[in-house]
Amino acid sequence: MGNFRIEIDDSGVRKKLEDMQKNLKKVEEKQTVPFSELFNESFMFKYTRYSSFDEMLDKSGLMEKCGDFESIDDEKWDIFVKDGTDFVDWEEMKSEAVKIWALKKIGF
Repeated sequence: MGNFRIEIDDSGVRKKLEDMQKNLKKVEEKQTVPFSELFNESFMFKYTRYSSFDEMLDKSGLMEKCGDFESIDDEKWDIFVKDGTDFVDWEEMKSEAVKIWALKKIGF
């Protein structure tokens, strides 16, 4: 074959990388993310038997006993998460949701 040369304009790639770098700095800042953003429909459909986080809470029956999410017994919630999701416990579910959220915010 001949000696071919292709010129590539990488300005779009550089711009995307610069934007991703800026977004990474924003994600690294401590912030509060609503459950609805972390556990959106797409996440719930892919990893759970539930269409929403609210439905998952409702089906657990644990909110009725304690009144608010923070008061739910961790062990009982972990068992419910294991039985109704692709995760072994609540910590793993949260970690995956945060990872997906962060990658999306960064621009992947």
